[in-house]
Amino acid sequence: MSKDWTPEDLVAASAAMKARGEMSYEEFCAHLELCTEKVVAVHLADGDTITTRIHGTEQDIRDYYRIGSCLNMGAAGDRLVEIVAVDIEDVSGNTT
Repeated sequence: MSKDWTPEDLVAASAAMKARGEMSYEEFCAHLELCTEKVVAVHLADGDTITTRIHGTEQDIRDYYRIGSCLNMGAAGDRLVEIVAVDIEDVSGNTT
């Protein structure tokens, strides 16, 4: 089901979202602009590096791949390996 939103609908929905403690529509749109695609190299304590693409702000990515936290690299069982460094490259042309 879809809805054609009028400017008045968006203003009302935005105010309701903000009143509930969520991002307003305008804040959400501004945040979305910052969530460009980036290439992330996650360096692990065992010497391995995982390289992946992710959409998000630099802070979102650093929170997700927090240095000192662990990734489970086990296939048959748990093998927790500490994250020691994170390199982020913005591939959209923006600078990070």
